[in-house]
Amino acid sequence: MIQSVAFIGLGAMGYRMASHLPKHFDTVYVWNRNFEKAKQHANEYGTQAVELEQAVQADVIFSCLPTSTDVENLIESLQLKPGTIWVDCTSGVPDSARTLSETLKAQNVNYLDAPVSGQTIGAENATLTVMVGGDAAAFERAYPAMQAIGKLIKHVGTSGAGFAVKAVNNMLLAVNLWSVAEGFTALKAHGVNLNEALDCINASSGKSGVT
Repeated sequence: MIQSVAFIGLGAMGYRMASHLPKHFDTVYVWNRNFEKAKQHANEYGTQAVELEQAVQADVIFSCLPTSTDVENLIESLQLKPGTIWVDCTSGVPDSARTLSETLKAQNVNYLDAPVSGQTIGAENATLTVMVGGDAAAFERAYPAMQAIGKLIKHVGTSGAGFAVKAVNNMLLAVNLWSVAEGFTALKAHGVNLNEALDCINASSGKSGVT
């Protein structure tokens, strides 16, 4: 039973993701390096802006930081409560996830790499896709908390698997962006009306999220 939840990192995604947690949990801590942002979040959404040492006493801890290195440095300085589940929504590195999982296991803490996809609109509407790597039992325990922020939540494998899926997803997006740009550059060179061509493509097999 999850009694308390914390969210660490209130950037463009995290600020919106954390806003949904008070709808499902009575105790929601927030912390951000710029602490004024945490206070603003508390005033706006009814969360509790607390010091980091208190935030990490929650049953489930979400983090959404710029890089895996940021998460590693943060965890290195903390003493966590045994039984806690750390859900890392950073778009991180698989090797880091495996290292953190082993490090925290020694403290009887489960670490799940759980990057998200869906952009800020998905964070705003709690419709994110969450791809999760790590211990399956910990995933099941943390699932109710992840449901507060996401629509499609999948356990994709052991530690590092979530980060790997997110990386490949981003790679496929980049390839698609590149191919669409190349295709429309060619169409422009042939004097094609690009708006009309786009309508044709979006009604045909070339349609994608990018187009």
